Amino acid sequence: MISLRLGEVVEETFPVNCKFGRSVLYLTNMGIMIENIKGSILDLHLESILSLQPLDGKKIKIIWNEGNAVCDLVFGCENPLELTTKYRMVLKKQSNSKTWSNTDETRIVIENPVLKPS
Repeated sequence: MISLRLGEVVEETFPVNCKFGRSVLYLTNMGIMIENIKGSILDLHLESILSLQPLDGKKIKIIWNEGNAVCDLVFGCENPLELTTKYRMVLKKQSNSKTWSNTDETRIVIENPVLKPS
């Protein structure tokens, strides 16, 4: 179950595998969220993401700022090129509108049926 900020919309979802296990990456109009069956793993605003880059094979690396530190996470993805292309489209849309803010913490909760325990 993900929690969206006011005005946040899920643009695309991608099944991914990371060190936390099978997960879902949500590409939203305000950032990237990754969650698994246990809950949220990562919730990044577009402003904090430094890069999203495909690696060899079916892997992708996300690099972001967290305070004064630079962090990264590598995860498996069926189609890294599609994910990076959609991410660039979201960035382009947001740079044209600039109507979002990372300070608005009003949230809407959406349950993800893919991650429900069987």
